[in-house]
Amino acid sequence: MEAPCPDTANPLASTLLIASASRSWRPWLKEHLGDADLLCLDPADPAQGIPARVCLLREHKPVLWRFIGSLDPLRSPHVLISAVHCALTLAKKNLTAQLFPYRRSPLALQTMLLVSQMVGPGRVLAEEGLDLPVQAFSGDVEPVSLAEAHSAPVQAAQRKAQWIRLLEVSQEHDLDLRSVAIEGSRLGAGHAIGPDERARMGLEDALRVERCGRSLLIVSDREIDERQVLRAQDLSHCDRARLVSPASYRGLTCSFSRVNGEDFGMGIIRSIDWEGWRASVLGDAVPPAPARILRMGSLRVSDDGSELGELRPWQV
Repeated sequence: MEAPCPDTANPLASTLLIASASRSWRPWLKEHLGDADLLCLDPADPAQGIPARVCLLREHKPVLWRFIGSLDPLRSPHVLISAVHCALTLAKKNLTAQLFPYRRSPLALQTMLLVSQMVGPGRVLAEEGLDLPVQAFSGDVEPVSLAEAHSAPVQAAQRKAQWIRLLEVSQEHDLDLRSVAIEGSRLGAGHAIGPDERARMGLEDALRVERCGRSLLIVSDREIDERQVLRAQDLSHCDRARLVSPASYRGLTCSFSRVNGEDFGMGIIRSIDWEGWRASVLGDAVPPAPARILRMGSLRVSDDGSELGELRPWQV
């Protein structure tokens, strides 16, 4: 028997907001949101609080949030859809859903339509002149004249202020990686190769080597030449090898999650003890954090709250 969809029995009370990155919903929301819940699906919007996550807000306070680990929600569309599903079970009937900045791409379009189908909006408001497939919505799409969004430097400064607030309330966490599942990263997804086998591969200086299917992950702070890589692939029966510097993990945004997938703490990875297989994380959860899942993002943040850019998907 298929699981039922979330109850949207009163779709006329739901509103979906769609705009490009060049426009802002903030002035409109100040005037029109009222007492409705706001589901913000834009992880780059500093108005929702800490970036790199999506939130269900009630009276400007998060009721539920899900870690994205990126300023681009389409890096993790499956997490975004999961967040929508969970939010619909908690939201009041007068829900306003602010979609991520729309761009004309197949993934953006299909994700947008799936969110719309789940929310079941009675009203769809869109930036005036936005190129939307209006036939895909059950009702009319109402054009709205919106204010221009702040410039990229201003938005980055606003997000930096949020990161600084997170750092100010965060504490050091020493996380035993043997006791948690790691999500969002290649790390921890494969079978760890021990020191004897690493030595036979010629990778005795590598900090961590994992085999996952036909792929090899090699974490090393030393240069590894092509001959060593080919030898390691041959002995491990792998077709591909990915070399990663341990420095790539420093500054990665992350979250602590419970076994049911509920996020309860945001953090930034400070370092990884490769020999002891532990992670030092600066996070806002109260220690000792009962994390069962460590979710790693692709966005990196410095000790002073500056964003250092994003790693490529599955780079680490």
